[in-house]
Amino acid sequence: MIRFLATALFVVVQGAVMAQQLPLYTQYVFNPFLVNPSMAGASGRSEANLLYRQQWTAVPNAPRTIQGDVQYVLGSNMGVGLQVVNDKTIMLNSTSVMGTFAYRVSLATDHTLGFGLSAGMFANRVDLSEVPAGDLSDPALMSVRTNNSAVDGQFGIHYRFKGFLLGASMVNLFDRKTLTTESFQKTKLSQLKNDVIFASYRFNIVPDQFAFTPNVAYRMYTNSGINYYEASAVFSYKTLLDV
Repeated sequence: MIRFLATALFVVVQGAVMAQQLPLYTQYVFNPFLVNPSMAGASGRSEANLLYRQQWTAVPNAPRTIQGDVQYVLGSNMGVGLQVVNDKTIMLNSTSVMGTFAYRVSLATDHTLGFGLSAGMFANRVDLSEVPAGDLSDPALMSVRTNNSAVDGQFGIHYRFKGFLLGASMVNLFDRKTLTTESFQKTKLSQLKNDVIFASYRFNIVPDQFAFTPNVAYRMYTNSGINYYEASAVFSYKTLLDV
């Protein structure tokens, strides 16, 4: 069955503009796996998703993200996933491929605790043709590897009780650098940087017909010192339409 999604309301409050070091997803309410690996297969069904996001379309070289994932359910308490992301901003083109394993534990009736771990690789491609000719002689640019790669990883946890869902994740387990003198960056834990916390509650207005789900989220990006606070609401009709 095809499920149609339409965005109607999304509010983001931020204190400044963050460099596009990590993809910034605003539609994770339809696919929490985007920001939390423990949600792989948590819907109880196998699924495939494709996302295209273009920011500030009138601005040249504005951030653009293409993401695709496949989630497969293994029994009642396990799920696996594969995610591919390409993120481009001005001179930086970054691609990440990660595999995910998720496990869910039943604590009591209607109480579920889930864990998920993603691991893979990412590659940066830096297009120095976007740099003014006068700046190309800068020693900091002359010594960098325009193509470099490193280990990538995420960890997530979530708790579900009936219609309530609370999730927390570390979306960048390892340090990553845009410009580096190494073709393969050293693997170094990122000291709990870049965290996402979200919560939602599904109200069944008319059972099996209409539902209303408010969502809130908090994102902490330690590298830039910027915090995001988000709120959204989803209206659902059966399993056919989300707005």
